[in-house]
Amino acid sequence: MRLDRMPCPDLYEKTPDFQNGFAVLGEGKDGCIISTGFMTHTAMGVSDTLRKKGIDLGVIDVYRLPTNEDDLAEVIKNSGKVITLEEHFLPGGFGSYILEILNDREIALPVKRLGLPFDRGYCYTYGGREKIHEYYGVNPEAVASDIGAYFALGDEELVPVGASSGQLT
Repeated sequence: MRLDRMPCPDLYEKTPDFQNGFAVLGEGKDGCIISTGFMTHTAMGVSDTLRKKGIDLGVIDVYRLPTNEDDLAEVIKNSGKVITLEEHFLPGGFGSYILEILNDREIALPVKRLGLPFDRGYCYTYGGREKIHEYYGVNPEAVASDIGAYFALGDEELVPVGASSGQLT
């Protein structure tokens, strides 16, 4: 997806240590949203919105690839439910990268990937980032709705990544 360049507010009060490749911008008791780039701004807003509705999600900004995968896995492993958010097609994208990090370390967590659905193909529509995000369902309202529905399922209806009938495969 090709999008406009636009100034964004700074996510950090002080310059982070860029050695790790990621930063925890907030912790949550129900899970975390892991994002990169512009979508981290969306994740922060969605986290605030959902917290008011009783879903407490932290936000992790992965600002450099490759990132320190071992440290990132260590942070994620006790998060509960994980949501990845990206401006990319889902197959082979950022969410897949996070799944690989977890799978390679045999960490079984429920993961919901939010991004561009592959079956919708390329969008040959002109417009700003907001219009394109709305078309693909990654605008703040759609993301908050998808995550809210994901949490409404309940743990018993979710099969963690890397689990099959309770056994790691």
